[in-house]
Amino acid sequence: MRIRKEDRGKAIQTLQIVLLVLTLAVIWGQSFLSVKSSLRESKAVFTVVNAVKKTVSGGEKLPEKTTVTLIRKSAHAAEFALLGFEFLLLFRKKPLLRKLVFPLFFCVLCGLIDETIQLFNDRTSLVGDVWLDAGGALAGIALGLLLLYALSRAGKKKTRGDGAPPSAAVR
Repeated sequence: MRIRKEDRGKAIQTLQIVLLVLTLAVIWGQSFLSVKSSLRESKAVFTVVNAVKKTVSGGEKLPEKTTVTLIRKSAHAAEFALLGFEFLLLFRKKPLLRKLVFPLFFCVLCGLIDETIQLFNDRTSLVGDVWLDAGGALAGIALGLLLLYALSRAGKKKTRGDGAPPSAAVR
């Protein structure tokens, strides 16, 4: 039994939407945490980072306040890089400008929602975090575009067969 191409496409699109929803659940779920809970998670990551640093290079412990802030900001960028990549995959069949604009727009919108959620608990909402989210999203979109380009080039070489340039096949 063969799966029709359009059924396979719908299944892939459904999977992409599910992944997007799960990613947003994680991002927004973190925003619903209290300051105390969020800081406890960041400090747990700090403990692991410090242990790895000590194992690899020895020496002094990393400064806690600076490192925890760096971990928190890196998490923002990484989450939104993943989100940007996922939105890019959802819009991958659109023209190039839409591949860039739509994912970035939705990521910034999600970042604004993320910071708005923090207004309703004991956390602070920062415009700088929205900029950080946008930067992470751009990085994810850029990496995704490079990956899609590389995959399309590999697919073209594979369909051509011998790997020779197109002009060689014409002669």
